[in-house]
Amino acid sequence: AGMYGSLVGGGSLLTIPVLMLAGLPPYVAVATNRLGIAGIMVGGWMEFHRQKILDYKVGWKIAVPTFFGSIFGAQLILEVPEQYIKYLVASVTLLFLVLGAFKRDFGESVGGEVNVCGAGFAFFIIGVYGGFYGAGAGTLLSIALISFYKQDFITSAATRKIAAAALLVPAIFIFGLEKKIDYEVATILFTSAFIGAIIASKHAVKIGNKNVKKIFYAVSVLATIKLLI
Repeated sequence: AGMYGSLVGGGSLLTIPVLMLAGLPPYVAVATNRLGIAGIMVGGWMEFHRQKILDYKVGWKIAVPTFFGSIFGAQLILEVPEQYIKYLVASVTLLFLVLGAFKRDFGESVGGEVNVCGAGFAFFIIGVYGGFYGAGAGTLLSIALISFYKQDFITSAATRKIAAAALLVPAIFIFGLEKKIDYEVATILFTSAFIGAIIASKHAVKIGNKNVKKIFYAVSVLATIKLLI
């Protein structure tokens, strides 16, 4: 989960179900996963920073709406039926994948005009979903970075680590106050995710943007199916 989660997102699509199968109640599984999966963010951020791939200028811009969205989403989790949010995210992911399929340079061309208002709204909504449930949020962050900021897949994988931090910190804080986190399990998950993210991020450039794009599409399709089932 840490290895492919660092490059294309979607790590929580594996970890949340596993935590629930291990016996954690649904809300505890989601809360524990938020802390554990932070290992991907920390490990990936460190390695991408070392390689100078992180776009800090864009990263801090998208962090603000994502941060406030996450606060809102974490407070909503006990109020809104989870399935409604999952259907919405699956639909949006599918829409962008279809649009990207008709645009051959999707995730490969760099630069272009930025719709700031549209981007701000998109990252706020992703933050809401990330704070609420989170599975596939990394994939959505990459899609938004590619769509609105015209980044390639590898650069988006690096830059979204900043937004991921803005998404995770408030959610972890709120879930911690509500005593929903199993810290023993979260520590194990964090450590393994951190190591996996370091390994994947270190080899991102060698893997190449086109191969990351193929992995991205495969994970996105599986994520959409998982959310709809």
